Amino acid sequence: MTKKTLALTLAVLLGVASHAQIATLESAPAETAAIAMAEGQSIELPIGTAVAGLEDAETQVKFFLMNYADYFEQGDLVFVKKKLQAMTEDDVIAMSLLDYVNPTVNLIVSIFAGGLGVDRFLIGQTGLGILKFVTAGGLGIWTIIDWFQIQNLTKRHNMEVFNRGLLYLDMAKEQ
Repeated sequence: MTKKTLALTLAVLLGVASHAQIATLESAPAETAAIAMAEGQSIELPIGTAVAGLEDAETQVKFFLMNYADYFEQGDLVFVKKKLQAMTEDDVIAMSLLDYVNPTVNLIVSIFAGGLGVDRFLIGQTGLGILKFVTAGGLGIWTIIDWFQIQNLTKRHNMEVFNRGLLYLDMAKEQ
């Protein structure tokens, strides 16, 4: 079993990636992504596509940061970059498969379905999502407040997901 297969299997077992994402990763057109990056184009690729088949770990880090820079607070990006640069290419692939939530999409969800607590469910706050649903978004007040807070909350959630991924990788290396 190769390191890549082990990392991908670990991602599926820990529930941080689906089998569909793994299939996307293994069949991704890496050459297309590498050419686009070399030309300096900003591209939005499906999860896992950007890192598949690339040999250089530094290029994988650049792809991760290009695809997920908006998913983290500016201050956290330095930490994320440092951690990614210290990883092997298989570890960077595993980290790119984690379930990050797009803050802009969550803001749109908050605007249209925030009163039902859907925005809180997306960032893993099940209890607050249920409470928001039961109270009809705090009679609308909580919903309006969340329109201004949800992007920062989502970015914090993404940082927690990244840190959990680091923990999983450390546990896998110990075994």
